[in-house]
Amino acid sequence: MRVIEQQTTPTLLFLLVASTDHFTPLTGLGSAPVVTLSKNGGAFAAATNTVSEVGNGWYKIILTAAETYSVGVTGWDLALHATGAGADPTDRLVVVELATVSNIDTEVDAIQTALAAVPTTPLLAADTRLNNLDAAVSSRLPTSGYTAPPGTVTLAASQPNYAPAKTGDAMNLTAAYDAAKTAAPTTAQIDTALTAAHGSGSWVADSANIAGAVWDTAATVHAINGSFGYYLKRIFGWMFWRKDVTTSQIKTYDTDNTTVLGTQTLTGDGTTTSSVSKSV
Repeated sequence: MRVIEQQTTPTLLFLLVASTDHFTPLTGLGSAPVVTLSKNGGAFAAATNTVSEVGNGWYKIILTAAETYSVGVTGWDLALHATGAGADPTDRLVVVELATVSNIDTEVDAIQTALAAVPTTPLLAADTRLNNLDAAVSSRLPTSGYTAPPGTVTLAASQPNYAPAKTGDAMNLTAAYDAAKTAAPTTAQIDTALTAAHGSGSWVADSANIAGAVWDTAATVHAINGSFGYYLKRIFGWMFWRKDVTTSQIKTYDTDNTTVLGTQTLTGDGTTTSSVSKSV
């Protein structure tokens, strides 16, 4: 049985004998014999190419690459069936493989040849295989837009090894950071901080107005018992109560001159006859 390689165009021969005695080679049919093929157990179909007569009852046909190929199959049978006028039908069976033994032998020979060329000793300066190397590496550098690296690199006398930093490690700040840390805040920085805490406004520019507004606030506003403004109002009240003196009484007002704190009634001779009634 013949083995052919898949997806090739081999030539297959077949013998036709006379149907009268079943052994005499039948000649003179030329291209008339009909050939059908069955691929991998499939239905028989007509061959693509025509038949040629070889002689002595032998005929041949050249298969196409499609006829020797079966999708997804690497080893399969190809059956040939031939008929001719006055001849007994004849059949041939061939095996189609992904590669034939002869091809495998050729590939093995090629591998052995390549392995034999692998050097087993170190390359010497005179080895002709070094001629394949291009020593002028500099000629392969870009002609523009390239800066060559320095010829030498100078390192410090000692290059200590540092462990990777981790959480909790101390950090040495630079002198530049220390100077920035102790510098007085700028006007913009003060404005930004006060705006974030108390709302928008040019706080530095309005500092004089803010101080003035504190002192210009009415004394009546300071009404929270225990606050400095409240006690200051009381002190000023005691020092600067306003008094209205008439022929019959003396009225004492608070520091805002709005609330009567006390009234004293006078007799005709100008002496006080009633005690002071004072509110706080």
